[in-house]
Amino acid sequence: MSDRAGSTPGHPVKNQLAAMTLAHRAFTAMAPAQYILIAGLFIGLAPMPAAESAAGPTVPTAARPPAQGTTADDATPADLLLATGHSAYRAGRYAEAAASFQKFFDLYGQSTEAQAARERIYPMLGGALLAEGKSAQALPFLRQYLDLFPAGPARPEVSLWCGLAMFGEKDCANAVATLDRFCAEFPRHGQATRAAFIAALAAR
Repeated sequence: MSDRAGSTPGHPVKNQLAAMTLAHRAFTAMAPAQYILIAGLFIGLAPMPAAESAAGPTVPTAARPPAQGTTADDATPADLLLATGHSAYRAGRYAEAAASFQKFFDLYGQSTEAQAARERIYPMLGGALLAEGKSAQALPFLRQYLDLFPAGPARPEVSLWCGLAMFGEKDCANAVATLDRFCAEFPRHGQATRAAFIAALAAR
C-alpha cells in the first residue's frame, strides 16, 4: 500500500533506470558548462585545497623576471598571485582563484619555483576551473597532476574531477573509464557511490 493516496508504488530499479534515462536525455541537450554543473550537483563537487604543511601555504620567495611583453602593472609579484589565488580558493571564489593561478603560470611558469609549486597549485587550479564549469580548461591541469604526481596527496579528488571534466565535455567513454578506475582505487572515498552513479549515467 502506498504512503500517499493516489500514488502507486513502482519497481525501484525500473524507476531508477527511467530517471537515469530522462536525466541523460536532459544532459545531452545541455551546453558543457551546464552539463558539468548538474554533474557537480550529483557528486557534491566542492574543490578542496591540496595538502599543505602544518605551517600553512608556502609561496616562492623568488621567481624569474616576468615574461617579455608584460607591463609593470601586469607583473604582479609571484608570491602575491599565489597568496591571492589560495585565499580566493579557500573562500570559494573560484573564478578569482583560477585567474590568479593562471596569471602566475603565464608570468613565472618556467621558473624553478613555479615548477616546484605545481603539485600544490594544479589541483586548486583545475578544481577552480571545474567549479566554474570550464571543464575543457580544467582537464590539462588535472591530467598533468596525475601524470606528474601519481602518488600525490590530492590524487583521489583529482581523479574524480578528471572524470567529471570528461563527463562535462561529453567524452562519455573516457569519463566512464576514469570514474570506474576511481571507484576501484578508492572504494571507501566519500564520493565513490555518486561517482559510480555518474559513470552509469555516462555509459547509457
